[in-house]
Amino acid sequence: VENEYYMRRINAVIKQDNRVLGIDRNDQLLTEPGEQLMTGKQAQAYARYRYGTADGDFGRTVRQREIITKIFEKLNQMTAIELMGLVVDNFDNVYTNLSVADLASYAPVLISMKDAEIQEMRLPIDGGYTNQTIREMQVLVPDMEKNIAYLKELLFGETQTE
Repeated sequence: VENEYYMRRINAVIKQDNRVLGIDRNDQLLTEPGEQLMTGKQAQAYARYRYGTADGDFGRTVRQREIITKIFEKLNQMTAIELMGLVVDNFDNVYTNLSVADLASYAPVLISMKDAEIQEMRLPIDGGYTNQTIREMQVLVPDMEKNIAYLKELLFGETQTE
């Protein structure tokens, strides 16, 4: 959290979430700016706030990708036993058709990815959209050809021809 202003924006999201949940509005508010370990609620608010950043919604998507990367890094620091404990401790908080055994079967995959490099991107790509007002809403209209060509290059490593 860069400064007081951004901390206030994040706390505004937390207060709104707390109000909707019917709990104390001040539950888990950030108390100071700077680098810190966040709770899930704080991280969600960090990822969701959208007002007051120079790069608008693009800044929000950067923060969302940052959180996913940090979670991946944190999980990769855990042992297989710690990962299983995390699954068991939180299983009742998640709705899934997977069993605990199914989830446990993914632990070796995560462990094998410890040295994996995360590459990130966003769509639409720079230069691959126009800003338009549609039904009184500001929207990005993607240039489908440019964005599809970029995805093909990213996924297949070379320019694809039709």
